[in-house]
Amino acid sequence: MNIYNILFLSLNILVVYGVNSNDDCSNLEEFFSLNKIAYTFTCCNGKEIECEKDKITKIDIDVSGGPADFSAFPNFSNLKYLSIKGDVYSGLFPSKFFQFQNLETIDLRNSNIKNIPSDLYAPSPVSEIHLENNELSGFPYNFKVLKNLENLYLNNNQISGSLTKEIKQFNNLKALNLMSNNMSGEIILPDSMENIEVGNNQFTKFDSSNSAKGLHHFWATNNDFDDDLLKQLVKIKTMQYINISNNKKIRNIPVGIGNLSQLKKFYMQGTNIKGLPNSIFKLSKLD
Repeated sequence: MNIYNILFLSLNILVVYGVNSNDDCSNLEEFFSLNKIAYTFTCCNGKEIECEKDKITKIDIDVSGGPADFSAFPNFSNLKYLSIKGDVYSGLFPSKFFQFQNLETIDLRNSNIKNIPSDLYAPSPVSEIHLENNELSGFPYNFKVLKNLENLYLNNNQISGSLTKEIKQFNNLKALNLMSNNMSGEIILPDSMENIEVGNNQFTKFDSSNSAKGLHHFWATNNDFDDDLLKQLVKIKTMQYINISNNKKIRNIPVGIGNLSQLKKFYMQGTNIKGLPNSIFKLSKLD
């Protein structure tokens, strides 16, 4: 066998066994290099970047530098979890992330995100979005087109104003965290809601038209609710956890609380409730 045949055979072996320019890791590293993003991870190390059969399935890293052009972010066909945290987005959530065919979770907390694009891919499989500790000033109703979105975390932003009926268009949303924002007015919920956390805002009412029949977790400390809140909550028979602490205008617990047979936790510190109705002692699961 001459030298040319040997070289040809060696080259084919390299191609067959995956040493090529399209490798997930090399594509990711090339993207960061082109966009001048500093990173310290080792690809497929089982920590920051997880892989299966040399395909990236999870990215969980903190970066600096940029800003980056995420419209050119590589397509990772096996990616399920994506978290690239840092001030590299120029304030805009990349719509490109919703084009991955297997991506389930996006976590961009602590990344100075201010705006959500309108051109989102509705059939995206993304079911969970984390945007804690960013700079959103309005509720991101653009996410309503995401048919698989179930969990949305928006705590510690700068969201102001009131919720609108538009939130009812989040047809599959089950968990929403709005803690520590500047919101007020009524709590309006999609029918699918199971877990809502709105502590440290200025909400005043629970919309009487809410029909979230599966709601089981309600956390609303440090707001401006009055007695009408509990009158609405005791209608929801699936309720397991209620925290209304530090709502000074709440003075009474309705007799109907005895109908919440699934209730396990009820926190009311810092309210002006003076007594308990006898019906509350019927709740066998209440701690």
